[in-house]
Amino acid sequence: RAQPAVRVRVVRCPGAAQAAAALRQGRADLALTDLPVPGDLVAHPVDQREVVLVSPPGLKLREPVPTAALNGMKLILPARGTAPRAEIDLVLEGVGASPVAAVEPEERAAWLGCVRAGRGSLLWYRHQLEGDTDGLAVRSFMPPLTRLVGIVHAHRQLPPAARDFLSFAKDNPRAAHHP
Repeated sequence: RAQPAVRVRVVRCPGAAQAAAALRQGRADLALTDLPVPGDLVAHPVDQREVVLVSPPGLKLREPVPTAALNGMKLILPARGTAPRAEIDLVLEGVGASPVAAVEPEERAAWLGCVRAGRGSLLWYRHQLEGDTDGLAVRSFMPPLTRLVGIVHAHRQLPPAARDFLSFAKDNPRAAHHP
């Protein structure tokens, strides 16, 4: 708003790999994505996102949930080969957990419905639940599970508007991804 002559185009990418490709190909100047990223890109961390367990209320678990409880747990997992599945697989790999895939729906809109139907639990980001969890249990983990998010760019001179935005985002990290 302060720079009405600056044209901003937002490009949605299905995952970090596609965001990195857009940066490398010059189709984007900046990307907001999970970290880490490949070494040919520059990353500026701006937020930690908490991964929580969303489950039917009757599921008896110690709170906060020990990450070891994920071993053998029935989970609703995003479809194989998708960016959300890759994110969740990284989280599970990071804690050495081997859950059981109860359902692998293609559509994100179906995930909470599967939990409500008692088919399993779901790992997801607390900030993306947005009050859709009526009647469900949302639990933190111990140790906490988090993903680092950052603004990323290629190793090249940024256009002035991108430099200004990056500077603003580094000074106001919450504003950079919560418009």
